[in-house]
Amino acid sequence: MNRFSILAPLLALALALLGGTAGAETLKIATLAPDGTTVTTSLREGAKEVEIATQGRVQVKIYAGGVMGSDAQVMRKMRAGQLQAATLSAGSLEQMDFSFGIIGMPMLVTTPAQADAARAAVEPELLRRMKAKGLDCTGLIEVGFIHVMGAVPVHGPADMTRIKPWLPEGSQLGQDAFSAFGVTPIPLPLPDVLTGLQTGVIDTVVSSPVAALALQWFTRIKHIMDEPLLYSYSTLAFQDRALAKLSDADRKTVMDIFTRRMSEVDKSVRLENDSALQALLAQGITLEPVTPEGHARFKAVADELVERYRDEGKLDPALLEKVRAAIRAVN
Repeated sequence: MNRFSILAPLLALALALLGGTAGAETLKIATLAPDGTTVTTSLREGAKEVEIATQGRVQVKIYAGGVMGSDAQVMRKMRAGQLQAATLSAGSLEQMDFSFGIIGMPMLVTTPAQADAARAAVEPELLRRMKAKGLDCTGLIEVGFIHVMGAVPVHGPADMTRIKPWLPEGSQLGQDAFSAFGVTPIPLPLPDVLTGLQTGVIDTVVSSPVAALALQWFTRIKHIMDEPLLYSYSTLAFQDRALAKLSDADRKTVMDIFTRRMSEVDKSVRLENDSALQALLAQGITLEPVTPEGHARFKAVADELVERYRDEGKLDPALLEKVRAAIRAVN
């Protein structure tokens, strides 16, 4: 056997591997979540798993901590093909279909049991709607119940006029809700919120406990309104035209792996929020109860807002009734 006959198989293998890498499809995934959080850790682990499972035919790059910009900027980059996927909030996806945020309407879902029931009732339909808009979503990912947190205690709507609240950029729901209480919120991209708190541009955020802890907002927070205003969730969304470039087998591998990974995140968030709340209280932050009168007013304004969205045709009435029926079933 000559030297060439020995080296030929190794050379062929090396060329095949190089060719596979050169011809690999790259999926760039953006997230606002900082590095070290459960979301980014799961995304990075999923990326490695995909590359191994597809033998390098699919490479995945994760851009964490908002380096690709706000949700609005990320969605523009996805449409332009600069990004292939991102974790996107329900509030952002409301711009494509307002009913996607239906479970997160103000004070509609107020307990974990209600959230679970509402999700079971309408999640498949919400994902189908995103699919029709060109996004393949892995499933809903719980963010948690959103509380008013800030330097000023809030016990009811009357206290809202004393705060300078942050509003996520592009949040029509947030704008409408604050406006109903005579408050003018200050829109800021997520990376600028901490600076806004430090400089006094804002003194209040609406946040889950996990986010307040992970993003260091708690360093400027003294009070948390005990009653949540809404239930928040997100999803990992892939541009379907990006997935269409993959083979059927590789596309299934990508979706199966990331769906499983994000499902694990979804299941862990509730416990993490409970732990984060205790950590915030241990820092000396106080829970502020809402007065009975305050609760009644908050609920009345929230209900009026939901009815307005329904009557204006922004919220699908049938979908809204499914959510309400699910809530009634667990009450």
